[in-house]
Amino acid sequence: MINLARLFSFVFHPVFIPVYLILLSYISDPYLQYIIPVSRMKPILLLLLINTILMPLISFFYLRYKGVFHSLFLESKNERKIGVLILFAFHLVTYILWRNLALPASFMSLFLGILITLAAVFFITSFFKISLHTTAFGGLIGALLGLFRAHGFLDYSILALALLGLGLVASSRLLMQAHRPSEVNWGAILGFVTLYVCSAFSLYI
Repeated sequence: MINLARLFSFVFHPVFIPVYLILLSYISDPYLQYIIPVSRMKPILLLLLINTILMPLISFFYLRYKGVFHSLFLESKNERKIGVLILFAFHLVTYILWRNLALPASFMSLFLGILITLAAVFFITSFFKISLHTTAFGGLIGALLGLFRAHGFLDYSILALALLGLGLVASSRLLMQAHRPSEVNWGAILGFVTLYVCSAFSLYI
């Protein structure tokens, strides 16, 4: 069971969630499919893969090689704060680049929600080991429901899979004794509320 929990913790690592979020939001929302053709989504996804997965992972592996990180799961407070800062920096660069691409407000609001969530996690981590995994997955679910409020479209099978994923990753983090239940729960709440508000009202700057 521990090995399975480690697998889920890796597959649903927070570094991967923004790409999952954008893909699932696009697939589940016909409005987004209408205003952003598939041909335009390809460079958007390529930018996401490079900036929000490849570059952060290279940074994490380098810091692990240097002994700053002991694990990709960022167990200590110092590791988590450094990791969140790295994620925030690369996501901020992506947000700025997206502004130059003149993407619709719905997509911009999703990334603003991610940036706000990362900033909140950075400050909360000084006092409380909030779960990054459930924060990310809570945000994914909040984004799906927020877009539903904004556009009136929702693929319930995708929402069900997202809820299942949240349950699996929350159970995995608890089984690995990486977090207490309160840390897992508050993570999910933080991610959900932030992404829901931003996506439901198409907030961006």
